[in-house]
Amino acid sequence: MSCLIYCAFTVEAYLNHLGQLKHDDWDKIERSLPKLKKYKKFCADTGVKPDFSQRPYSTLIELFAFRDKMAHGKTTTEHVEKEVNLPDTSTRFTTENEWQEFSSLENARRAIKDTEDLVKELHTNSGHSDNPFNYLGGGMFGIQRYDVT
Repeated sequence: MSCLIYCAFTVEAYLNHLGQLKHDDWDKIERSLPKLKKYKKFCADTGVKPDFSQRPYSTLIELFAFRDKMAHGKTTTEHVEKEVNLPDTSTRFTTENEWQEFSSLENARRAIKDTEDLVKELHTNSGHSDNPFNYLGGGMFGIQRYDVT
């Protein structure tokens, strides 16, 4: 589950990073655009033509939906019917929600690969030749001492 959420966060963070690079007023723009609209905007700006019925683009739709379900979860009540064999005392009655079914190792592996492909494609089509996953950020800081006498 964490991996899937972090993949969605990775794409979101990259979109905001790219927005800062391309738009001086990104802080004002970005709050008014939902995640998928940001992605579509950068695709249009860079000539990427996503087919959301195919990977990796279909994975992005799933990741954003999953992220939203986890961030804005609500209690639900569901009516479930399941046939059970009463003489068999080992029968367990369990059901899984969509998010539980989506939280699989297979989906996590696919999401990591597709997230990397999505970010690299936008990065390259935006004119950058480096690997966007190689730079972890940086900064400078200083400390100044004041003597009070």
